[in-house]
Amino acid sequence: MAKRITLGELAEAAHLSRATVSMALRDLPEIAAATRARVQELAARMGYRPDPALSALASMRWQGRTPAPTGRKLALVTSMEPGRKWGVVDGVVKAAARRGYGLETFDRHQFASGQALSRVLYHRGIRGVFVGLVVDGAPPLDLEWDLFSVVALSWPEHPCPFHSVATDMFAAVELSSRETRRHGYRRIGIAPFQSVPAVSYDPLRIAAARYVQSEVRPKSERIPPLTSRSNDRKAFLKWVARYRPDAVIALSPGKIWMLREGGYRVPEDIGYASILHAVAGECAGCGEVRTEECEAAIDLIDAQLRHGRRGVPDVAQMLLVEPRWVDGPTLRQRILTAPRSMD
Repeated sequence: MAKRITLGELAEAAHLSRATVSMALRDLPEIAAATRARVQELAARMGYRPDPALSALASMRWQGRTPAPTGRKLALVTSMEPGRKWGVVDGVVKAAARRGYGLETFDRHQFASGQALSRVLYHRGIRGVFVGLVVDGAPPLDLEWDLFSVVALSWPEHPCPFHSVATDMFAAVELSSRETRRHGYRRIGIAPFQSVPAVSYDPLRIAAARYVQSEVRPKSERIPPLTSRSNDRKAFLKWVARYRPDAVIALSPGKIWMLREGGYRVPEDIGYASILHAVAGECAGCGEVRTEECEAAIDLIDAQLRHGRRGVPDVAQMLLVEPRWVDGPTLRQRILTAPRSMD
């Protein structure tokens, strides 16, 4: 077996310190570009390969330091209306703390430009950035991306250019449909809606709704999905009155009130399930997986930081977290006999 080339041997050949070589291999911008290129070329020529066990140990030692050194500070950058709260924030802060990271939130509204915000982040020692909710008409998220490792928790356009983490919306629609049928419902209307503002995973919900309905047999039980804006109460009630579903699957528990304001009893007249944010004992549907999403986001940004990957990736990865079903009183009691096949 060929002898493994060590970091020390590589540093000696490069006439540099081990720390400098380590940072150059991770392509960190603190090291001059010419030095990084020279070290990486030398490493390839010598056949250097990092030891995974030692890398993991070094990462654990690094995470255990207090106070957090440069690189252990993260930012969550959003572009929301003043005073608006976003539930993901607390989850990301807690997940970051569990991994030894400090996290600050920044609102793009408070900075004259993305360049100004980028300078503030960089000079505070922040190298990892989560990008979050962006509302219509708000300042764009236009940071100097090459300075940072980036993970998107939501993005206003599709496709997202960065690595991202989200609930698997396609799976959430499929799961909600399958479980609602197991409760004995047949004419199931799906209202995946367009978010206000639209976000990059809206197309997944809409595509899933169309796919699920295309599989329903007989065809007479198919109902065209409603894809209007999520706050369009008039369009929602008009759709319900026209197609008369015996159950509705909608984006969130809040749409129950649209039905009740329209004179429908839930679940006596119409069953109801939620694609997101269902709470046991209150509403049937897919429950929160926010903790899992936040943990996955920290894993993703941690890997980028350790390997010195900055800026917009050549190929963006979207990590989808599986939804979790919870029963609730908005659907009638489950029918125990096997439902008819959708095939």
